[in-house]
Amino acid sequence: MKTTRKYTKLALALLVSAGAYAGSVSENPVTGEKAINVVSLCSGKSNVCEIKEIGFRMACSGELKKGNGGMYCGNGVMTFSSLLPITSITGKGIDSIKISSTSSSKAILIPAGRETGAAKYSVDHASTVEISDPDSWSPEISEVTLLGGVGDLVQSMSGATFVLESAYSNVFRQLQIFKGNISKSDMGHTLRLEAALKEGIELLKKKDKNGKLTTSVLDWRVQENSRIIVAFGSIMDELLEDYDHVTSIQHSIKTMRELVVQLRELYGWNRSIGGKVSKASSTLLDVVRLELQELGAIRMSLGDSVASYTKLLKITGSLKAKVDAAKSGDMRAQREIYSFVDAWNESAWQAELDKLVHAGPDVKNLVTPKLTMLLQAMESLEDLSEAGFEVPKLD
Repeated sequence: MKTTRKYTKLALALLVSAGAYAGSVSENPVTGEKAINVVSLCSGKSNVCEIKEIGFRMACSGELKKGNGGMYCGNGVMTFSSLLPITSITGKGIDSIKISSTSSSKAILIPAGRETGAAKYSVDHASTVEISDPDSWSPEISEVTLLGGVGDLVQSMSGATFVLESAYSNVFRQLQIFKGNISKSDMGHTLRLEAALKEGIELLKKKDKNGKLTTSVLDWRVQENSRIIVAFGSIMDELLEDYDHVTSIQHSIKTMRELVVQLRELYGWNRSIGGKVSKASSTLLDVVRLELQELGAIRMSLGDSVASYTKLLKITGSLKAKVDAAKSGDMRAQREIYSFVDAWNESAWQAELDKLVHAGPDVKNLVTPKLTMLLQAMESLEDLSEAGFEVPKLD
């Protein structure tokens, strides 16, 4: 998905089709603004109501109650937050309201009196709006309007970049704890996941001379890095079962598993495949096939033969189908693994790999990232299958 608008349209389509929030969200066909009917959304909720699909949340530090003109917060502070900027708040008791805020991202609204008339108050594109509770009373809010149109995509995606980098950094720290409690035979998989996480963190933390992030979560390099994290993380998920009895690393295990599960869902890799080995093997084969396709496309653009690529894609496609269909998902149980080994190890393909490893400066920047990912995935496939793949090392 390439823009916030696409995310929002998809989210709203889901809302309408599901029917759960159909009466709570309406969209202006001209401006694209989204109006949230908080009475419809929050009636019956104790202190929090939300629409996760569009990142909207209304919370009360006390008890959330329904009045004659909207929802109000009994003995507490009412807070609205949204991924899409909030442009206005509508309700009773905000005729005479003043703003107290030094940040454009957060508006703090302080009711200046017990007015009872209904009004719409602009909050200038805040991601968070907080309404205080003076003298144990609060205005009754009926509607919250979210920004339409394009919005600030750069700022929104920068926020997502920070969230993803934080997740990677936390799992990287937990991996250091985990490494001290595993056998040497499992260290190779662990080190490959560690390297992929480190690369992802460096990409997501990169800033320009003005201190602004230079890489968003939509950058192709971040997405390719996420694929390999999913692949190596899926293998780790299998290994983790052998350490479920080690009390000291239970938090580390839980954190690593959560990252794999969420990345699978985000990138559409959450397949219904029988057997956990199948998930890891299938994901690795996905990575191998993707990189073979893209490397082959580069070679084709240069007028070179791609016969070896075509042969490997055909064999790996057949192997993947068998792995996905098998209940155990074990690659070693599939006869196609031997055809894959033969095709990978044959001299023609090994010569092609050597060309890629020593690619000239005109294509090196294009080839090296994809080749690195391919060889890392193949190293993991060899560790899983012990089939005898010859995997060269990059200089």
